[in-house]
Amino acid sequence: MSEKDLRQQMTLSILPRITGIMSIICSLLIIFTILRKKIKTLNVYNRLILALSICDVNTTIWYSLSTAPIPSGSPNVYGAQGTQALCTAQGFFIQTGIATPMLNAMLSIYYLLIVRYKWKEHEIKKLQKYFFGIPFIWALATASVSVGLSLFQGANFWCWIAPLPSQYRWIFYYGPLWITIFIATTAMVLLYSSVKQTELKAKKWSMSTRLENSKKLSNAQKVRNQAFFYLLAFYFVYIPPTITRLIQAATGQRIPFPLQVILVIAVPSQGVLNFWAYIRPKYLRYRQKNPGSICATLLKICLPCCKLQTSGDDSGSSSEDSLSEKSMINSPVTESKGEAALEIARNDGKNKSSGDNVRSSSAIREPMPAQETKLTLPNGDNHNNSSGSHLKELHENPSSSIDSGEFNDDEVGENQAREDPTLAAA
Repeated sequence: MSEKDLRQQMTLSILPRITGIMSIICSLLIIFTILRKKIKTLNVYNRLILALSICDVNTTIWYSLSTAPIPSGSPNVYGAQGTQALCTAQGFFIQTGIATPMLNAMLSIYYLLIVRYKWKEHEIKKLQKYFFGIPFIWALATASVSVGLSLFQGANFWCWIAPLPSQYRWIFYYGPLWITIFIATTAMVLLYSSVKQTELKAKKWSMSTRLENSKKLSNAQKVRNQAFFYLLAFYFVYIPPTITRLIQAATGQRIPFPLQVILVIAVPSQGVLNFWAYIRPKYLRYRQKNPGSICATLLKICLPCCKLQTSGDDSGSSSEDSLSEKSMINSPVTESKGEAALEIARNDGKNKSSGDNVRSSSAIREPMPAQETKLTLPNGDNHNNSSGSHLKELHENPSSSIDSGEFNDDEVGENQAREDPTLAAA
């Protein structure tokens, strides 16, 4: 082995250990966050994320061992110091990792069902046996068959099905992988088109209709965005090995070194990407409340046991932290009816005269001192205040209104999630 080849082999052996350790830590943070709640109260979304994270921890531990389990003395392999038994164990658990992309596909189907087809939580729970059964049965069955056929050998970066060419790689792994990529992509396209159609219809809604449906549309948009980030993580991890194996199958030549580097970085890193997709809604929420404290925000969402200190008064900070501790990480920030009314009134005020049914935004924000400000909601309730202080309170503190606040999982959140799963998945 030349000096150049040795340096390349060292690089390919070390990189999976770095990304693998990071991925394990991030997946464990997700698991810890979810398991803070009672297992029986978890909805299907959180159970899918929990299963996804557990699978990622299991697989990434073996990826991070890199070439160490490959039997010592294997030619052209840096760091090989294992035995055939250890190599077989690594190959077995790496093959069970096929459950991870399958769970990603199930998560995409879940998002599609709750947004496009308006399924309720109790309806989705009937599909749990398929969501979890298909990935785990296929993963364990193919890994066990591979052990029985003695397929696990040193495969350059780690132990897996080898040597090439091997039709078992295509049957046991890459065939199902490409099917899951197709399913996840199709689900995302259908989800996006559904939300887009709703957005186009929303432009023609009357004000009362917009008030009643603004929260649902907002939740659907959040779910679409969240599903998109999970899909990006899925693509980043599984597109490189797909391209690599296609090049191998088409040319039979050695994979270019830059592509090998991308492969060994991407494959063990799904835990990191899933973690950032998972905490994204909570990060946006805390950044909105604490715009000048990025470090404190990241510390709060990464380590939920820590208290977030804000620059406001003590009472406000404590109540905010208490509410955030009870909230689900992936619950959306829902608008109150009063805040939705204010927002719609501001938008309509740009295009309508003061003689319309809704005042202009400036009139709502700055009412005359002696003028009575009146806002009629679709349910017929009137909000009157001669100084306009009530509307100002709604604008500045939407958590005090009827439908405001974050989704409270410990008190009423679970009941709401059963009726509207988008609250838990956004």
